[in-house]
This record gives sequence, structure tokens and C-alpha cells, in this order.
Amino acid sequence: MESGVCEEQLNQVEGLLQTDMRMLNAGKPAQHAAEMEVDLEKAEGMIRFLFNDVQLLKDGRHLQAEQMYRRVYRLHERLVNLRSEYNLRLKSGVTLSQMPMTQLQGQSHLQTQSQTHLQTQSQAHLQSQTQSQSQSRVTHSAQVLQQGAQRARPELDEVTLRYVQDLLGWVEENQQRVDQGEWGSDLPTVESQLGSHRGLNHSVEEFRSKIERAKADEAQVSPVSKAAYREYLAKLELQYGKLQNSSKARLRNLDQLHAFVLAATKELMWLNEKEEEEVNYDWSERNTNMTAKKDNYSGLMRELESREKKMNLVQASGDKLLRDGHPARKTVEAFTAALQTQWSWILQLCCCLETHLKENGAYFQDEREQLKEFGTHLEGLNRRAKNVVQLKPRNPATPLKGKQPIQAVCDFKQMEITVHRGDECALLDNSQPYKWRVLNDKGSEAVVPSICFL
Repeated sequence: MESGVCEEQLNQVEGLLQTDMRMLNAGKPAQHAAEMEVDLEKAEGMIRFLFNDVQLLKDGRHLQAEQMYRRVYRLHERLVNLRSEYNLRLKSGVTLSQMPMTQLQGQSHLQTQSQTHLQTQSQAHLQSQTQSQSQSRVTHSAQVLQQGAQRARPELDEVTLRYVQDLLGWVEENQQRVDQGEWGSDLPTVESQLGSHRGLNHSVEEFRSKIERAKADEAQVSPVSKAAYREYLAKLELQYGKLQNSSKARLRNLDQLHAFVLAATKELMWLNEKEEEEVNYDWSERNTNMTAKKDNYSGLMRELESREKKMNLVQASGDKLLRDGHPARKTVEAFTAALQTQWSWILQLCCCLETHLKENGAYFQDEREQLKEFGTHLEGLNRRAKNVVQLKPRNPATPLKGKQPIQAVCDFKQMEITVHRGDECALLDNSQPYKWRVLNDKGSEAVVPSICFL
């Protein structure tokens, strides 16, 4: 809301500045200088408060903090440009536009006196005296102009110094912004940081023209202020060079980080998709098509083999960023760790798939044999049934009778529970087909993907 008020304030200043410039060009005095001075001070105060508010939002990791920061930054840049135009064009314009009137009046008065004096001279000395008086008028007029310029110099020096100080302030403020810039923790935030800094880096490169203008303005500075002005210019050049290098380095680091995070995110999305597909597969007695699942499993293994090469390249790029001391170390480490964890988990799921394919295949094979040779082998099948996996607990419609014994077929670890392959656990709740509440042999209880157990 306040940013809108500030923008209106700057619009008003811009309109008044254009009006007064037209008046100066028409030879009339400016009318709104004092009003513009007040409006500029108000806008500067509002922007200072807006920067504080936005910093609080950034500290709180607000979703739109970076977008709001860019808006306030643009307002501040516009304020600096308007103040510079006001100081250089209007303030100096008011002073210099008044000087020629005084000078012209003085020059006219001198010319009148000279003409009267020339009429009283003899005709014989007319040519000589005319030349002498002409030289005198030129010399006197030059003195008047020089005195007027000297009277205008203090204010002109102040305006010119203020301009180069504003430029130095802009450089220092953006140096701080580059030094304190965040990197992002995921693909959207990294892309946001990259887009934001591309805009800033463009502004930094364009800023060179303002420095060249400040260097050209040195000719307007009086000898008294020239040493101080050169000192400011030298500091501005030094700080601007540092800002350029820092901005380019940050842009390069953001480009590298974005390339890595983009590639890592694609791999993680693929792994998550495969995990979702396998974890939610129906291994209950209702799904008898094990042949199709075997084919599907063979396809998955081929995909993993080809995907492993891409995964290794992404991991290698992340490792190189860490070795090179990339400033976004935390983000790079988080993605490399996530890739390793998710890859290990998908391999564990492959172990689960192999076990379930074997056990479910045996279950349905025994069921078919039982129906075919029921009368002949009933007693033998009863003995074998003790070693055949029971698929009934996978159906939520089958109520549990107490704690159902289950066995882990892969390693699984999370904050609440850790199980290893072969561990004997207890099934407490099978109301969800793909997520079971289990109890391990250490007494820890948690919800775990049901594919991890037989």
C-alpha cells in the first residue's frame, strides 16, 4: 500500500520537474523547486521504511519477499535518478538562467556609456578610440561574466558533488545486496534468485554511463572543489569495479547452481515417480497377474541401468561445485544427499519387488496346484502351506486378529523407526493397503510402506 503512495509521490515530482524545465527553457523562473525538495525527502523516508519492512519479510522467508524487494529497489533507483536530474538540471538551471539577465543589463549599460563618450571625441581619433573602447567592452564583459560564474560556482559545485555522492551510495547499496544475496533451496527459489540478479547485473553494467557522465562533469567543478571531487570519483571507480566483479561472480555461480539443481530435480522427480508406482502396487491376493509384473520389473531394471549414468553425471557435477568452494554449499549438499538417499531407496524397492514376485508367484502356483490336485495331495499341500506367504493381510477388508507377524524384506530407516532386511516385526494396522503401522523388535512403532514386508 505504502509503495503505491511512494510511486505517486515520485510521479508528482517527475511532473513538476518537467513543468519547471519547460519554464526554464522558455526563459521563465522555476516555480516548484521547494515543493519538489519536500516531495523528494518524503519519498526517501518512505523508501527507507519499505526496505526495513521487506527485510523483515525476507528474514521470515515470505513467499513474495523477493518480488516486493525488487519493487522497492526500482522505486529507490527511480528516486536517485529524479534527485540527480533535479540537482543537475533544475538547481543549476535556476542559478544560471538568472545570471545572463544581470550580465546583459550590465553590458547594455556599459555600451550606452561608451556610445555617449565616443560622440564627444574628435573625428581624427575616432578610429583609434573605437578600437580601444571595443577592447575595453570585451574585457569588462568578460570580467562581469567571470564574476557571475564565480558567484554561481559554490552552488554548482554542491550539486555536482551531490550527484557523485548519490552514485557512490547506489554502488555501495548494491554491493551489500550482492554480498548478502541468498541462493535458494530448491528449483523455484534458485530460479527466482537467478532472475532477480540478472536484472541487477544489467543495471550494474548500464551504470557505467552515469560514471562517464560524472567524469565529464569534472570540467564544471571549481579549482577549490576539484581535489575533493577527484577523490570521490576515484572511490566511485574503485567501488564500481568491485561491484562489477562481485555481480559477475554471483551471476556465474547462480548459473552453475541452476544447471545443477535443474538436473538433480529432474532425476529426483523420476525416482519419486518410480517409487510411487512401486509402493502403491497391489500385492494382495486380488492381483493374480504376476507375468505382467515380471515384465514390468524387467523394464524397470533396464531403465535404472541407463538412468544410473545420468545420476552419476549429476552427482559428479555437484561434487565438483563443492570442491570448487561454491558459495551455495548447503543447497548443493542437500541435493546430492537427496539423490543418494532416493537412489538407495529405489534399489531397496527392487529387492522388495524380487521377493514379492517370488513369493506371490509361489502362492498363486500352489493355489492352482491345490485346485487341480486337491483330492490327491491335500495332506502334502497342508504341510507346504506352512512355508507359503500369506497374502490376506494386504487386503484392508481382512480384519487383523491381534499382532500379525511380518518380516522385513529390505532395509528401511526414518526418524521414528529403523528396520533391516530379515527383521521380525508385528503388523498393528493394515487399514491402508500401501502404508502399514508396524512395530519393530526394538519396540519402535511407525507407518511404513507395506511393500517392505512379507
